Amino acid sequence: MIVPNQSTQFYGTAVTPNAETPYDPTADSVKFCFLEDPAATPEVGQVWTPGVWQPGGGPRTFIAQCLIGPANGGLVLAPGNYQPWCKVSDDPEVPIIACPEQLSVLP
Repeated sequence: MIVPNQSTQFYGTAVTPNAETPYDPTADSVKFCFLEDPAATPEVGQVWTPGVWQPGGGPRTFIAQCLIGPANGGLVLAPGNYQPWCKVSDDPEVPIIACPEQLSVLP
């Protein structure tokens, strides 16, 4: 995904629960982090930005989103390329998943 640094829009990624029975994760909190090093993984103490679930997901795939950009409380990122990560807080599992689509913020 490519966005100008003055644009505010949602970055979204598909989340498919790894469960034998259908499971709706939208009651779980979802957070994102954006790392500049594509080979890096989130560290203990990593700062995570709250995300939201896109309405109407399912039945097996749901869309988690994070608002990127300077307006309306979005996460402001410096121009550059980022590897997004998504964290879904459930009980007992809290998976941290590398998002398949990288984010490029243009100057």
